[in-house]
Amino acid sequence: PSHGDGIGSRFFNIQNGATGASADPGNPSERAIHLRKARLQRPVPPVDGSPAFRKGYDLQESLTPIRQAGEGLFEPVELRELDRLELHLPSGQQWTAALRVGDELRDLPIGSTFDPEGGIFYWQLGPAFLGEFALEFRAADGTLLPISVRGLQRPPIDWLRPVNPAKRLAEGIGPERCASHTVPVACHFHR
Repeated sequence: PSHGDGIGSRFFNIQNGATGASADPGNPSERAIHLRKARLQRPVPPVDGSPAFRKGYDLQESLTPIRQAGEGLFEPVELRELDRLELHLPSGQQWTAALRVGDELRDLPIGSTFDPEGGIFYWQLGPAFLGEFALEFRAADGTLLPISVRGLQRPPIDWLRPVNPAKRLAEGIGPERCASHTVPVACHFHR
């Protein structure tokens, strides 16, 4: 089966907004066709036309409306490091997007992409992207949507913590229960 082009593409499929892995990125008309198909398959946004989001990689999961926190303000969307965000703006308009830092508007954060015609913002938070990121989306009619994304630290992984091998052996965890070890050492994956 064909899995597209690219390094390692036979091991995984890339999902980055385009619907077909066989699209020729050098052919602008073919890319435009794939973007239109992606917009036609766009999930249904909330009825009131407010922005909505989806976290993670389950593309079948429904969109969650962003709750308002006052007139023209929205509650921050919280993500953990390495999480994925898909933010859908009200459809039917051309949008621009920027990152607000103090009084300046800057380019969008690293790891993010934005489809101005479809009004869809994608972001995969990288490691150490912690704190509040103030995004501003402006429609062609002048509508401004300030939406904050709050990057939270991923909880520590406890299996990296040192384990007492003698205690684990006393609990019955040894080479016979942990095939990855040939000598009696702590196995972090069984309990």
